[in-house]
Amino acid sequence: TVRQWFQGGTARSAAKAEVLAGTDAKPSVEEASRPAAPSAGPAAASCTQQMPAPSGAAELAECPPVVLQPNLLTAPMVWNIHSAMREQERRFQRGRSSLLPALPAGFDAAQRTVLVNIIVDLATSMSLTDYTLHLAVRLMDDYLAAMAQRGETMAANMVHIIGATCLKVADVFAEQSKEYYKQENAVEYADATLHMVTAEQMLACEKDILLRLNFDLHMPTTHWFLGCYLTYARFTQAGTVSKTACFIGDLTLLAPEMLQYPPSLRAQCAMTLAAYLVQKCNSQGKRRPSAGPRPIATPAASAPAPLVASTGGGATASSSSSSGVGDCGDKRRASVQELAHLTYLEHWDRHVRNWACQGNNDIDAEMCMQAVVRTFSVQRREWKALSLGAVEAKYAALTRTLVYPERFPTSKLVRFLLPDLPSKPVVKRMLSQ
Repeated sequence: TVRQWFQGGTARSAAKAEVLAGTDAKPSVEEASRPAAPSAGPAAASCTQQMPAPSGAAELAECPPVVLQPNLLTAPMVWNIHSAMREQERRFQRGRSSLLPALPAGFDAAQRTVLVNIIVDLATSMSLTDYTLHLAVRLMDDYLAAMAQRGETMAANMVHIIGATCLKVADVFAEQSKEYYKQENAVEYADATLHMVTAEQMLACEKDILLRLNFDLHMPTTHWFLGCYLTYARFTQAGTVSKTACFIGDLTLLAPEMLQYPPSLRAQCAMTLAAYLVQKCNSQGKRRPSAGPRPIATPAASAPAPLVASTGGGATASSSSSSGVGDCGDKRRASVQELAHLTYLEHWDRHVRNWACQGNNDIDAEMCMQAVVRTFSVQRREWKALSLGAVEAKYAALTRTLVYPERFPTSKLVRFLLPDLPSKPVVKRMLSQ
């Protein structure tokens, strides 16, 4: 069970159990993506009464509540696993000599994006889980950094070999075991690549990868943290918020500049942005006239509106005609008022944020959220123009329903990524320890 939680399996089981067990939930706009009520399940009962109030508490609690079946994991065990992964994440970040991992000679950031697109396409064709996909990309980045550290040069014929081999290693490590007599799947991967890579090439590359990484394959990824936070925020796996968050998380794999931020922060940004987009889409649907059903997606949904650069305090710089100034101001005020009532993140904001966001600072959170928004709204169009559409094809049904807001309130969404300042009694107790 602990292995399943590390690989995101328990998060999926918890979401499914919440739906099947009929956990108490608030009246929702969308049944699948609306968070459950603040009352926690049996596994979280021991921690719910100790949760600090939003305004700060005088005593430190043990862990945030989480909805799980009693026979799986207790809330303290879940939080201990999360804390261990955060510590491992910090260890990886401290081991870097720069913010971005280095790339070997003859291999640039644009080629990395192409390689990640190849891995996503191959993982989708082989029906692998998102955990395996993210782990494969993480193995690829660490292996490329190891090559750069040794001053090696990337050969042109090694691109497909490294991509297929990293996915193969992640497949063997993370996916369910196959028959005991058929553990080796190099031939299967050679067939999946249309024989652009041979089994012998992958086996040789696999030995080199494992030696370079010291056989340490248990690495924190954005998808692992995303599954963890979606469970804590009480979003179901089949809901639109979870699917949109996973889509955004997969898009961040293609952006090399996202590697300067820790996976946990990227996951928090993806979940927050997804909750905002889905709630805004549903609220727009409720305001439409009842003359007849209208699709949520507009014809311009496939070509998202350009991102409006935000300035300090959430204000935006935009050009508009003099006749539309009043309408623009009304829409902006409505957007701010809607964000103030982001009910989809109510449970996260009240009971989880102060725990999960410990260690986040306002500068990194703001920059990471801006980078995620840019990946979602700007770079996504650039990749589609370059025929790098593996992520788009994977989420084809979801992308047809996405609606872009006129502006992204980045500065206000960051509030859901930062913990509250602890009260003076809490600070004194932390210092005494």
